[in-house]
Amino acid sequence: MPYGSRDTGIAKDGVPTKVDFNALYEQALQPAIEARGYLAVRADHELSPLIVVDMLERLTLSDLVLADLTLQNGNVYYEIGVRHATDKHNCVLVAADWAQPLFDLAQIRQGRYPLPAGALTAKHYAKAREAVERAIDAFALSHSPVHQVRDAARARPQASVFRDMVEHLADLQAQIRTLGHQTDVAARRRAAQELIARHSDRGGLIAASDAAALELLHAVRDWLGWSDTLSYIEKLPKRLLELPYVREQRSLAQSKTGDHLAAIAGLEALIAAHGDTAERRGLIGGCFKRLYDASIKSGKPHAPHLDRAIEHYERGMLLDLNGYYCSCNLPRLLRQRAAPGDLERAVSVAHSVAAACQRAMQFAPSDEWLRPTLLGAAFDAGDVPLARELAAKVRADGPAAWKLDTTLNDCERAAKLCSDKTARRLLLEIVAELTRLR
Repeated sequence: MPYGSRDTGIAKDGVPTKVDFNALYEQALQPAIEARGYLAVRADHELSPLIVVDMLERLTLSDLVLADLTLQNGNVYYEIGVRHATDKHNCVLVAADWAQPLFDLAQIRQGRYPLPAGALTAKHYAKAREAVERAIDAFALSHSPVHQVRDAARARPQASVFRDMVEHLADLQAQIRTLGHQTDVAARRRAAQELIARHSDRGGLIAASDAAALELLHAVRDWLGWSDTLSYIEKLPKRLLELPYVREQRSLAQSKTGDHLAAIAGLEALIAAHGDTAERRGLIGGCFKRLYDASIKSGKPHAPHLDRAIEHYERGMLLDLNGYYCSCNLPRLLRQRAAPGDLERAVSVAHSVAAACQRAMQFAPSDEWLRPTLLGAAFDAGDVPLARELAAKVRADGPAAWKLDTTLNDCERAAKLCSDKTARRLLLEIVAELTRLR
């Protein structure tokens, strides 16, 4: 764990700006460990000059390792990896309820304890201690993911297993890319269905490796549709269904098929269990946006849905100012609401979106959402020449590469909000052209 007083780096209501990890250890973690019969030794206690050697020895020989993921701390992450490699069991992960562990560790089950902002009392630390004790009871005997893989491979030489897995995955990825070159929509759908069938057992359950199953999830989502995506996810093994990423995709598919409230509930449960992220806030914002769109179509616009969509997108934007998934949705929604200050806010956010896209062009040009975001930004800006240029690329690359099913409604919304009548007419014509591609 970290020690001393550390900045959290999270600007969010209810999250402390600093955490006193010494006090947390002394009043919550150490008592919880000792209550379960262990002698507690923290990494910085009584270390000799050979700090790394001592640390590795303790990680290897200790009966239990408790790792705190409250901060994204490189030393802690490395030490967890060492323990996972050296012992089958007894590595328990815990974190404050607002923590945001990085992707690999976010997938592993962990205990969460309350750690609010403000001055902490003995009562606060007692609640944290109780949560840590429960985590030790629940997860001490959980298998190390490293040993799970090793044990599964023992029936065959590991190098052979790994080589076969890599070759299989590379072949599958090539087949999925081939789907993208299909110009006939019906033929592409048949080919995608055949691909799924080849990688499923007779009962329809996915029989491929975990990595292949996730690749196929993307293929189903991009080439078959949301109902098929939901059906596919339901057939995945439990270990994959529990992955935060798969739970996000399931909620997205639920919302896309009209079950917005179930999607919102699932995402809120995911945030409670695994922490807040821009992606999850953006997905909730999308649910409320679709609820608002549905209320407009029914002739009874429900303004609170629009307010909630904006609220969640703004929260997601603040969680990751380098990203553009949440912020790119805000300009048109703010213009649509048109409350005092919304138009000025829309202009400000549009600049943030442009900056985030420029950053992505430099550092993550393969990001699958970059192109659709650029398309939406062109419509938000009322830039007809750029919208035409990007529409030509959509025709060349195919609608799936540009996430047209997801982005086209937003493009139409932005076009209708354009104040220039000529630009509005031309943008709507481009929307009509893109609609025919779907």
